[in-house]
Amino acid sequence: MSRRFSQRIGLISPRTSVQREDMDERLANRAWSLFLRHFIQERAYFLNEDSVSRLLFFLLWDDFFGARVDEIPETVNTTVAVIRDWYDQSKWNEKYDLIQFFSDLQHLQENSTSANELRNSSEKFTSAVNDLLQSEKSAYRFVGDTLSEITDESEIVEIESALNAPNKYSDAKAHISMALRKYSDREAPDYRNSVKESISAVESAFTAFNGEKNKNMSAALSAAEKNGLVLQPALRSGILNLYGWTSDESGVRHALLGGSDGVTEHEARLMLVLCSAFVNYVASKFQ
Repeated sequence: MSRRFSQRIGLISPRTSVQREDMDERLANRAWSLFLRHFIQERAYFLNEDSVSRLLFFLLWDDFFGARVDEIPETVNTTVAVIRDWYDQSKWNEKYDLIQFFSDLQHLQENSTSANELRNSSEKFTSAVNDLLQSEKSAYRFVGDTLSEITDESEIVEIESALNAPNKYSDAKAHISMALRKYSDREAPDYRNSVKESISAVESAFTAFNGEKNKNMSAALSAAEKNGLVLQPALRSGILNLYGWTSDESGVRHALLGGSDGVTEHEARLMLVLCSAFVNYVASKFQ
């Protein structure tokens, strides 16, 4: 939507600061409205008359709240009121936990009409809430199906492109997805292993490109060049240097043997974006 009249004439200022480790009332209210729109709108009044609502609330009580499912109220309105009370009292990160839960319903492992409807609602909810997070300047976005703290739109595009690479690069895509999950884990981020997964994605991309696994990155680069991949010398050197950082005796992989490797959030994020970009580069050369 366009800016409000009050903003255009300078009486109020639009939000310019990023919402990190926070969720203001406006964002919380709008996210709640999206839940109602995509999951609750036009549902029957009594749960026993609506199989979709029964499945949704069963999963919510059992998997998210860890509560007794026989305590779910009998009506949709009363059940929604219970969820709203929890939501209003929850911390900012718990609200994001609930948003992630609703998005994860896209991958519900159940074959039924109700499950299909929930998956469809979840997909639409995820797309809508992502637009909301952007418009309200949240520091968090769904990248693929993972809610992540990545605020630069170009970085999001790069990672999403890698996650959507051709099926030939399925192993590389899996490594990028795991790197993203380890980077984005709010409770226990694993930056060291995120870096490992990122560089493994590049190795897997070369394996797909070359049609065989090479013994090291230098050999993979040489094989790729023989197979038609043209790399500028500086780019080639940069890839080898990144690989060396993760593989030498003081690097990330060898640090698994013990001690602190000193890998920070910033380094993990850098590797995730760079390796995603390189997977995209290789995939663009050989579909």
